[in-house]
Amino acid sequence: MKPVNRMVSSAVLAVGLALAAAAVAADRPQPLPGQREAMESALLLCPTSIERSLPGIYYFCEASRDYWLGRQDMALINLRDSARWGNKAAQYALGISYFNGQRVSQDRALGLAWLALASERHDQRYEPSFVSAYRLASEDDRARADVLWKQMKLDYADDVAAQRAKVRFQRETRDMSYALNFGGTLYLAGFGELNMGYSPDPDMLSEGNRNPTLFGMAANYFYGWKDHVTVGDLQLVPLADAVKRAPPQPN
Repeated sequence: MKPVNRMVSSAVLAVGLALAAAAVAADRPQPLPGQREAMESALLLCPTSIERSLPGIYYFCEASRDYWLGRQDMALINLRDSARWGNKAAQYALGISYFNGQRVSQDRALGLAWLALASERHDQRYEPSFVSAYRLASEDDRARADVLWKQMKLDYADDVAAQRAKVRFQRETRDMSYALNFGGTLYLAGFGELNMGYSPDPDMLSEGNRNPTLFGMAANYFYGWKDHVTVGDLQLVPLADAVKRAPPQPN
């Protein structure tokens, strides 16, 4: 069985998840086939207009830029900042990087703990990689991952991190939503004119109701998270159940 190196299909995540791509000898990473367009987009300035309202997305964008510019230490710092705001893509990228030892010192237990956090919503973009990593990990790695996961949940799990991000988003967009609801026009750097074609409340937006506006971006960001949902006892068992349900993988 090969080490985990799944790349999700979403174009939004393609750049950041290049952190999970095979490492190369050069100080500055080189794009794999099909990544050049995403890489070139990542080198554009990240829209500072979302740093206050959606910091998880902003820091993920910054991490992508740092990665392609060869600033690996800054890329990791920004990924962790993004992960602290509940960004599952950032948690996934950290998990893959540590589990495979790609541009970081390999630490399978830490990688598995990050992948468990990324899989908290049972998102099929991330959970299969957790399943694969769990099967590859030794019993010692699983035991240490469980300890790390318990500690990391206090700051990175959805009931803390996603809640933190949602409170920030609602606070920062309260005046914006008021203006739009009452006929105002708002221009936001990186988004142009915002309108009320979609609700500003991410709870009211479904997966199919996606759009490129700030509020649509928030809906996509929080999709799959339900407030106050827990995953069970403080151990990897609830997520490990996914391993039992998954079909066996060929060697």
